[in-house]
Amino acid sequence: MKPRSPGNKYTTDRRSYHVQPIDEGRRPKGVILVVEDDEAMRTALCDILNLLKYRVLMAEGGQEAVEIFKRERVDIVLSDLIMPEMDGESLYQALCEINPDVRMIVLTGLPLEDMDLSQAGIFAWIQKPLDIDEISQTISAALKPSNPDP
Repeated sequence: MKPRSPGNKYTTDRRSYHVQPIDEGRRPKGVILVVEDDEAMRTALCDILNLLKYRVLMAEGGQEAVEIFKRERVDIVLSDLIMPEMDGESLYQALCEINPDVRMIVLTGLPLEDMDLSQAGIFAWIQKPLDIDEISQTISAALKPSNPDP
């Protein structure tokens, strides 16, 4: 991979698929696929997650996220709800066809009390504006292995 810019982002093609490198000697806590159509929000989320020691993959939309999900090992999908072409719930359904155990956290600017949050399997819903502590705690909880039923 060749550097895309002087920063720490690398690209494998002309789309917005980037991998945040992990410093040598530092093992990532997990791999997170960030799906966000707003470039500023996507970049901010990736920078925050990289500082929190996660390996980060980025997608601009749902179709791109599905392609990345097919190629890469992803622990958590962190996705916007409202996006052009494929919304977060449709993305979740598409990812479940690839891996029914996908763990997805949905971000939304809509009031949560006005939404049907019953989409089975979505790990969590987080309302924007985002709180770094809430994101960190939610991701940590999603990465914990599920407890088997007694």
